[in-house]
Amino acid sequence: MQVTIFGFQHRKSMQIGTRFTYNFELKEHLKKLEDIHWSKTHSCFYLAATPLNFEKLVVHLQQIEKDLVLDLPSLNDFLDNMKGYSNLHIVNFRHYLKGKRYSQSTIKTYLSFTADFLMFHTGKMTFSRSDVERFMESEIAGNKRSISTHRQAISALKLYFEFSDQAEFDLSTLHRPKKSKYIPTVLSKEEVLDLLRLTRNLKHRCVIALIYSSGLRIGELVSLELRDIDIDRKQILVRQSKGRKDRYVMLA
Repeated sequence: MQVTIFGFQHRKSMQIGTRFTYNFELKEHLKKLEDIHWSKTHSCFYLAATPLNFEKLVVHLQQIEKDLVLDLPSLNDFLDNMKGYSNLHIVNFRHYLKGKRYSQSTIKTYLSFTADFLMFHTGKMTFSRSDVERFMESEIAGNKRSISTHRQAISALKLYFEFSDQAEFDLSTLHRPKKSKYIPTVLSKEEVLDLLRLTRNLKHRCVIALIYSSGLRIGELVSLELRDIDIDRKQILVRQSKGRKDRYVMLA
């Protein structure tokens, strides 16, 4: 028996459909597959278009008909198109972020979260608040990512939805979790001296000493240039640091 598996758009999302000559046993078997639906409009059984659902559908069909002939080329092309669709949105979103003058670090972070979200919901063209919540529960909270990472992911998706207009809900209802507040761990002078003594590499020792004495962030230290160090005034100029602000710190 031949079953044609194909991709199509239905209810504002991409779906995987099946067509075959009427067979009662096959129809009843398909109805047992989790998350499968019947479309009167397209006269076919369908699932949300994801690679996982594709694999589940094929395995489920093969359980009833070992000599099943699957017509797959159209679906393979369809899944490739879905990857291209997501990639195109990511490219356009990158241009949007650059136009908004976000830093390279922020752009990289936001694109990563957005790509993960689109991959998680492969095939969907519009998104509900529950889609965002399921992604957060599975990929962020489920993987025990930090609160700050969770907040960044929410910020990235809110900005993406503002850009793409793909959200079917009020973005103001998408809230970030509260920041965690910790008492900082402060090393004593003796502990810092011990750390410096045990660090034999001169470059590494210099890095540790600068971070401790001047309060530089790692990213600021990496971007530091020789011209930014004023030995006479015992100052270091930090250019365009967090918040796109220049500032001076003491060279102790």
